[in-house]
Amino acid sequence: MKRRFAVFVAAGWLALGISAAGATPLPQHSPADPLWNLDPGPGVFISNSFDGGGSHNDTFDFMATGSGTLGLVVAAFNQLGGFLNITSLEIVDVGTSTTTSLFSGPPTDFISLSFSGLVSGHEYHLNLGTTTGDGGGSYIGKLRISTVPLPESLPLLMTGIGILILAMLRKRFTAA
Repeated sequence: MKRRFAVFVAAGWLALGISAAGATPLPQHSPADPLWNLDPGPGVFISNSFDGGGSHNDTFDFMATGSGTLGLVVAAFNQLGGFLNITSLEIVDVGTSTTTSLFSGPPTDFISLSFSGLVSGHEYHLNLGTTTGDGGGSYIGKLRISTVPLPESLPLLMTGIGILILAMLRKRFTAA
């Protein structure tokens, strides 16, 4: 009986690992996309490209479907004879009208940062400011919500407490 249970548990974990490692591509969004949901998990890609020079501001509108920390990585790619630099990055909580500046420094072509404070069910605007040279440029980024992980020992602790409660109840009912 114990062996059958162990095989069942092992098969379940294997199936979970295979489904989690599936080759499902991440969704990709551009500034023109309507409001979309950002779920905790692998995340989504954001991107845009420009043919000419100048300053540009892109806004990505998303709804956080889980609370946690927003992880963001943005990399700029230069087209032949051009450049693209990231000049500013801010997040706006539409419900509370709170604006948080995530980056405003010397222009750069790579940003990796995190913002803790996303609230599930809130709508957000991610504003990305860029400048490009005459030859244009493009960028791609990845947004991801990571939730606060459950401590590894918590399920084991809860199982132990449950077994102790069952043992106490069994003792109480057999004594009565």
